[in-house]
Amino acid sequence: MTWDPIHDSRTTFLACLRAQCTPGQPYGPVPAAGLDDDPVLDAAAAVLLALLDPGLGLAVLGSRAEAVGAVLRERTGAHAADPGDADVVLVSRGALGAPGLARTGGASTPERGATLVYCATEPTAVELSGPGLEHPVRVTLCVPAEDLVALRTANGAPPAGVDVLVAGVVDGQRVVTALPRSTTVVLEEA
Repeated sequence: MTWDPIHDSRTTFLACLRAQCTPGQPYGPVPAAGLDDDPVLDAAAAVLLALLDPGLGLAVLGSRAEAVGAVLRERTGAHAADPGDADVVLVSRGALGAPGLARTGGASTPERGATLVYCATEPTAVELSGPGLEHPVRVTLCVPAEDLVALRTANGAPPAGVDVLVAGVVDGQRVVTALPRSTTVVLEEA
């Protein structure tokens, strides 16, 4: 299957927008990017193909995604960046600490905050509240609990912070779930 830069990018971008409007809710379909055999990493690659442009910096955390990151930079014109300087950070399975490394912007420059694109990992039960949610909701997010705790710190000085997109597979379909920086995340007690 070949990625269609017009139609597949539009479909993926629309899924990302819908996900941003309803935090914690997975949206799809996210078409296959055809960049990796792992469907979750391939879904993350599709999200990045839809979002990256020339001039943006892409960092990759986790050695599993290095090859995918190189192809993404080549296809989109994005340049390699360190996590603290990147506009977008691809976080592959097993990599921890991305929210603490990412750029958060500032009070007068919140747009400088990075976007973290996670490959879904083990599920973590959370309660979400904030814009886009009529009332607090309990969901399971496939982001490491340690990173969700670090996310609260990274997003602790609004409007600065980082946005999160989580690529995954639900019922065989590639999807994306969002946690905008305005979303409050509380880990559920075990």
